[in-house]
Amino acid sequence: MGGCALPRHLRSGRHGSVRLKATITLRLTRFRPGLDAAPHEGVYQLPYQENMTVLEALRRVHAEQDDTLSFRWSCAQGKCGTCTVVLNGRPVLSCLTLLEPGEAKVEPPRKGQVLRDLTTDVG
Repeated sequence: MGGCALPRHLRSGRHGSVRLKATITLRLTRFRPGLDAAPHEGVYQLPYQENMTVLEALRRVHAEQDDTLSFRWSCAQGKCGTCTVVLNGRPVLSCLTLLEPGEAKVEPPRKGQVLRDLTTDVG
């Protein structure tokens, strides 16, 4: 009886058991003044990589899936605070905070007016 064979990179073990690749689902606040009536959520999936920071994930989404995503970063070393976002309800430095497989909600910092997406007026 015919069937669909899984690609080799999705099979593991001696008997071809399925190995699911871990993913990260990012739920990002999106907002473009003048175009959007209110903030809304954009959902993006990335393959999980060990030691991936929130900043790295945002940069990958921007580079690979949606180059309209707006967010701030500068030193990428945890010194300046420019990359602060709210991750699952908690303010974090996106350049130092590691992601785990599963779902993560990323919102703009609570201080300052939202200029676009995850970018706020820090002046």
